[in-house]
Amino acid sequence: MAHRKYIFEGILFLLLAVGGFIGICLLCNWYTTRHTYQIGEVESNLYFIKENEQFDLTIMGISHARNFSRQANHEIMEDILQKKVLNLGRGNALCGLQGQATYLDFFFDQGNRTEEVLLVASPPLMYGQYLDSVDIALWDEPIRFDFFKFYLKYGGSQRHWQLFYYLRNKLRPSWLKFERYPFREMTEQLPELDSEAIRKGYELAYPYGVNDTMLFENLNYLDQIISTCEIHNSNLKIVIPPAAFGKWIGHTRLWEELVRLKKRYDFELYDHSEIFTDHSTKVGEKSHLTLFYDHHHLNTAGVKLYLREYFP
Repeated sequence: MAHRKYIFEGILFLLLAVGGFIGICLLCNWYTTRHTYQIGEVESNLYFIKENEQFDLTIMGISHARNFSRQANHEIMEDILQKKVLNLGRGNALCGLQGQATYLDFFFDQGNRTEEVLLVASPPLMYGQYLDSVDIALWDEPIRFDFFKFYLKYGGSQRHWQLFYYLRNKLRPSWLKFERYPFREMTEQLPELDSEAIRKGYELAYPYGVNDTMLFENLNYLDQIISTCEIHNSNLKIVIPPAAFGKWIGHTRLWEELVRLKKRYDFELYDHSEIFTDHSTKVGEKSHLTLFYDHHHLNTAGVKLYLREYFP
């Protein structure tokens, strides 16, 4: 009899502890989400994936994709393109191609539609196998039980840990003091090409090197994205974005595989890696460096020029 009592009390304590943990997480979640956010202020996606909405364009990728919406860029982009745009890109090394495919699936699962999907296929994304194993991948996403259930079923191999940290990180100061990007144009300019900074950037972008195994695993997720777009009648466009130094390490191999995929599937493909390099600018034009705020992210002037002249 005493044995049963201990078991009952242990189960009751466990339920209370779990319930208390979830309750505190939800309270902290409310504390931050009681504010209204604009898409240019945060990197999160779940604030902006609603139900049964229609978009002209949905953008996917890492920071090179999200950069089209950061700060004042999103409103500028919609005004130049005259399109309603949703940006699912995730920067800060929190989401790889598998995660992007999951966000796109959730977007469609909520009854949404998009005429076009643009995948910004940066080489660090296409070789970034490690990006989808980050425990805190969802730390800045608001708690949504419909997404929790969806991610539990369709997320990647690390989804259980990621969902645990999805809740746990609501208790951290970084969530409670959730910082927004300032709503302004990015005016910083890259002063010069710095070979040492570029080398260090490669180390950050490719912490495990560059090899075909990483690339082919992500190409499998790209197959999934292509199929999803076909099922939902969304036109897919893939672009390798510009960088101040031109082509990333691994560019040539990636491009060969994308060309091979294009022969099998119906999508548009663009290589814009070198459109903003000194040898591509005309005589009398300003240095291409004025279009970047670091070696591979466009500032607002660069975003404007790209959208007007080169956007697919």
